Amino acid sequence: MQDWKYRIRLFFEKVEDKWVRYFSAQNVDIYRRIFRKMVFFAILSGIVALFVISTVLSIHRIAAPKTKVPAVKSLELFDAVRILQERGLAIDIETKFEPSVPRYIVIDQFPKPGITVRQGRTVKILVSMGKDTYTVPYLVGKTREEAENLLRQLNIPYEITVIQSDEYALNTVVSQDKKENLVVDRSEKLMLIVNSDLKSTEARVPSLLGKSIDTAARDAISAGLSVKLLPFLTDDETKEGIVMAQSLEANTVVPKNTEIALEVGIYARVPSATQYRYYLFTHTVRSMNEADTSDVSILVVMVDENSRPIQLFNSTASQGQLIVIPFKALGTATVQVFINNSLVREETYVP
Repeated sequence: MQDWKYRIRLFFEKVEDKWVRYFSAQNVDIYRRIFRKMVFFAILSGIVALFVISTVLSIHRIAAPKTKVPAVKSLELFDAVRILQERGLAIDIETKFEPSVPRYIVIDQFPKPGITVRQGRTVKILVSMGKDTYTVPYLVGKTREEAENLLRQLNIPYEITVIQSDEYALNTVVSQDKKENLVVDRSEKLMLIVNSDLKSTEARVPSLLGKSIDTAARDAISAGLSVKLLPFLTDDETKEGIVMAQSLEANTVVPKNTEIALEVGIYARVPSATQYRYYLFTHTVRSMNEADTSDVSILVVMVDENSRPIQLFNSTASQGQLIVIPFKALGTATVQVFINNSLVREETYVP
């Protein structure tokens, strides 16, 4: 027993000695001692404030009256929100395209109805956005580049047929198969006819210098080129992920699927900079059930030699949509694709 008391006393004596030496050391000027005390009391005040806030919030939660979660599934969003608010519950709204359920109808909720909770508890509701549709823009007369940029921005699937005619301006859209302002299911492609001096087997190299890796990769693929990504070490941090050089000269005409090498900036002053590589992942969305034309949930995860999984893509996508994901990885990387929570593809990239 005496030994235990002695050990405790010795511990506190050491703490006191270190405290005195740190805050009152004779070889440290008075301003530094004052600064050390200010920092210590600021940290102590922060800890006390966090404790008080967490205590108050805990008391508030415990003291809040109880209520039962109402059933809001199958109700319209406005009615569901009103009923939940009347019960003193917070609301978190998530949306999903669901062709079989009308727009703004609640598909699901959590917690389930009938459960007793404290007022202020958040209830998550999943709301249908109906069919995933798009409104057809008018593209006739626009250049091919303008039309494609707009369609990508609006996430509209499309297909281009090239003709060669002296009757129309070069590189312009001369026809589209759907009328302007028509509302169409997103699974339906918008078909365009473009007058071009290129043959159907040729591609024109776009200017990609200075563009971000995402934009450059999509532009190159849209032009009909195959893309290879190479690292370009730079001391300018703002050039990270920017195309610094391209192997094919802009505006030259080459056979379709010709490979273009893009040198992309990597900030040289990060650890292991020379071991990082850029890779290009592409995937065309296909459902497990070919008869199913509804949107699917896509999750793309990458793991490199850092051993930390990184989400490259997490969203819904329509059937036939091409997903283009350039990414940076340390050394060898493995990419997995999950569709509706099922693993459908795994690919390994090696430097």
